[in-house]
Amino acid sequence: MTVWEEARDVFQQSVCDTGCEHGTVLLQRCPDAPTCQYQRGACIEAVYGGKNAQLVSNFPISAATRVSFLFGAKFDSPEKRTAAAAIMNVVMNFLCLARIARSCIPASFGPCRSYLEDELRGMRVFCSGFPHEAVDALDLEMAEDPENADVILISGNGVFSGQGIDILERSRTTCRIILVGPETAAAASLLEMEHWCPFGRH
Repeated sequence: MTVWEEARDVFQQSVCDTGCEHGTVLLQRCPDAPTCQYQRGACIEAVYGGKNAQLVSNFPISAATRVSFLFGAKFDSPEKRTAAAAIMNVVMNFLCLARIARSCIPASFGPCRSYLEDELRGMRVFCSGFPHEAVDALDLEMAEDPENADVILISGNGVFSGQGIDILERSRTTCRIILVGPETAAAASLLEMEHWCPFGRH
């Protein structure tokens, strides 16, 4: 079982017998929405119970599916991991169990980056799933691989691509890992992991 499936199982325990598991989540493109500076791809909006949650992925999907689609599923493709994140994010937000539902606005990019640099100054950092320009913009010492890092930052695309999943499997108990951005908000809550998205919107 991967950590993503572990998050799914905790999610299932949280929603079963609430009626939420019978609801339908609509996943649709949302091209004009602001997106996280640490993520690249297409914006997808998940709609459930009058709530909207947005995430960005290099592996976008459009679908209407039941929440129970997740239960027992194998997340063996980037598209399935993207769908799982979108569903967990919007339902957890609906239940007030995860606060962040969408990216901050571009005016918050500078403060977010500055606060992250202040938090990690003097540490060797490895970034999984970050676009190259976002890594270059961080005034931090970068490690060439996760084994030599003091801190590992994992964005949504790190998880969706599978690289971040592999890193979590190897290093979750031995290294400080921070999940970054609205894409990972629900998973961080479910797995009780550190999460970075100080200006993310509800």
